[in-house]
Amino acid sequence: MVASSASLLLLLIHRLLCISAHDFLSPGASLSEDNVLYSPDGDFACGLYKISPNSCTFSIWFTNSADKTVVWSANPLHPVYTQGSKMELKSDGSMVLTDNSGQIVWTNNVSSSNGEQVQAQLLNTGNLIVKGKAYVCTRLCLPVRVLQVMTSLIQVIRAKAAAQESISPHIGSTGTMYLKLPMEEALEKLQLSERSIPQSRPFGPKYGPDCNANKNLDEHKSGQNESKYLYFYGFLSAIFLAEVTFIVFGWFILRREDKLARGISEVGYEMVTNHFRRYAYRELMIATRKFQGEIGRGASGIVYKGILKDMRAVAVKKLLDINQGEEEFKHELSVIGRIYHMNLVRVWGFCSDDPHRMLISEYVENGSLDKILFGDKGSQALLGWKQRFNIALGVAKGLAYLHHECLEWVIHCDVKPENILLDENMEPKIADFGLAKLLNRGGSKLNVSRIQGTRDYLAPEWVSSLPITAKVDVYSFGVVLLELLKGARVSDLETNEDEEVEMVLGRIIRTLAESLKSDGDGQSWIVEFIDTRLNGRFNDLQARAMMKLAVSCLEEDRGRRPTMESVVEVLVSVDEASSTI
Repeated sequence: MVASSASLLLLLIHRLLCISAHDFLSPGASLSEDNVLYSPDGDFACGLYKISPNSCTFSIWFTNSADKTVVWSANPLHPVYTQGSKMELKSDGSMVLTDNSGQIVWTNNVSSSNGEQVQAQLLNTGNLIVKGKAYVCTRLCLPVRVLQVMTSLIQVIRAKAAAQESISPHIGSTGTMYLKLPMEEALEKLQLSERSIPQSRPFGPKYGPDCNANKNLDEHKSGQNESKYLYFYGFLSAIFLAEVTFIVFGWFILRREDKLARGISEVGYEMVTNHFRRYAYRELMIATRKFQGEIGRGASGIVYKGILKDMRAVAVKKLLDINQGEEEFKHELSVIGRIYHMNLVRVWGFCSDDPHRMLISEYVENGSLDKILFGDKGSQALLGWKQRFNIALGVAKGLAYLHHECLEWVIHCDVKPENILLDENMEPKIADFGLAKLLNRGGSKLNVSRIQGTRDYLAPEWVSSLPITAKVDVYSFGVVLLELLKGARVSDLETNEDEEVEMVLGRIIRTLAESLKSDGDGQSWIVEFIDTRLNGRFNDLQARAMMKLAVSCLEEDRGRRPTMESVVEVLVSVDEASSTI
C-alpha cells in the first residue's frame, strides 16, 4: 500500500508539472533533448523520445504510463543522436526533425503561404496540430475509436494500479526493453483490435477525430433517409458492444497477471532490437541445406550462404571459440544489432542454441575484395581506378562510423581485404565488425590486448603489449590502401624470401615518403608505383592523396597516425576537387 500511495503521489506531481508546462510551440522554437510539449490535461507529451542512452525518435507518448508508452513515432526506423538533434517549427507551418549534423530526417511536408502566424499544439486527444488563427495547416491524428477505448482503459488502469502492480517485461517497437502494467498490455491488444473497426481512421495529416467532424455534423443536420439512420445507430450499437467486450477482456488479462509475469532477460534475449532477432538452429539448417555451400572462412569461423523462408539471401557464420556467458554474449550482440551504416554489413540476427553460436547477416553479391583485387584464378575482373578509390573512401567511412559515431565504441581489429565485401554496385561493406569483443576469449579488457588480427595487417602495438586503441584499425587501413594502389598483397612484394613482411612494408613506406617529398620525376614514378594492369589510367590527385594517407596511417608511432574521421575528410575533399577538374 505504501508503494501504491507513493506511485499515485508521483503521478499527481507529474500531472501538476504537465499542467504548468507550455502548451504551444511557436515559430522558430524547437523540441530538443530537454524540451517537451504537453497536452493541456497532461495525459500526452511529444518530443525526442529516448530509445537508448544516446539515440531517440520524435514521438507522442502517454505521460502517466509506467514506461511512457509511445502511441506514434515519426522516424522509428531512422533514430537520431539525442544530443544536438531537434524538432523545429518553421514560420510557414512546417515541422522539421534534424539530427546533430543538421541533416533533415523527417518533415510533415506541409506549409502555409498566407504569412499568418502559426503555432503547434498537442491536444488532449493526443493529436499534434499546426494551426493559424483561422485554419489548420496539418494534423497528426490518432484513430477516433482507439482514443475512446484508451480513455476508458486509462481510468481502469489508474484505479487498479494502486492495488495490483504486478509487472511483466516487454520489448517495444523501437527495440527498447521496458516494464509494463498488465492492463497496459491489454491496452496494446485492444489498440490492435480497434484498427479493424471500419470507423477507425489511420495516422496522417488528412484524418482523425477533428478532420471529418464538420462533415458528419452537416450530414446529420441535412437529414438522411431512415435507412441511413438505422445503419448509423446500428453501427454505434455494434461498437458499444465491442468496447464492452474489450474492457471485459482487459479485466480478464488483469486477473491473470501472475501468469503474464516473465523474466526480463528471457524477453531481451529473444529480441535485442526490432531488426535483430533470434534464429533457431533447425531454421538455419534448412536455410543452408545442412550447412552446405561454404562461401568463406577465417579464424573467427566458417560462413555459409542461406535462403530464409521469406526468400531472403543471408550469410550464416558459425562462430568458433566462443567462451562467454549468456549475459555477456547477449550484451555484445545488442551492440552489433544496433549498428547500421551503408558501408557496414547489416547483421540480421543470431543463433545461440548450445553449443551452436552463429551470426546471420545480409548476403553481399560480389564477395570479398581480395578475390577481385588480387586476381584469383576464378576471377577475370579488374578493378578500375574509380572503383578502387570509391572502395577506399567507403571503407574509411565505415571505420569512421565505428570509431566516432556508434552508440558504443567499436574497434574492428581485423581490417583486411577478406573482410571487405562488395555489393552489386561494387560498393564496399565491412564485415566481421564487433567480433573482436565476441572472440576475446572471455571478454575481459586484458584479453583484448591479445593478437586478434591477421599478421600482414597488424599494428606494432599488438606485439608490443601496448593498450589497443582505434589506431590499430588505422594502421590496417593503411596496408589496404597500399594494396589497392599496387593491386597485390604486401606479402607478395618481398624480393627476398628471408625478408619479413614488416621489413618489406617499412622499406616501401620509406621509399614512398621520399618520392612524395622530392617528386623530382613528376608523374613517372607514380605510374611505376601503381598497379601496372591499369596501364597508367588513374587520377593523379587521388593517387597522391592515397599515397600520403598510406604513409601517415602506417606510422610506427600510433600517436602520429590520423583518425579515420580525418582520413574521410581528406578523401572527400580530394574527390570533390577531382570532379571539378
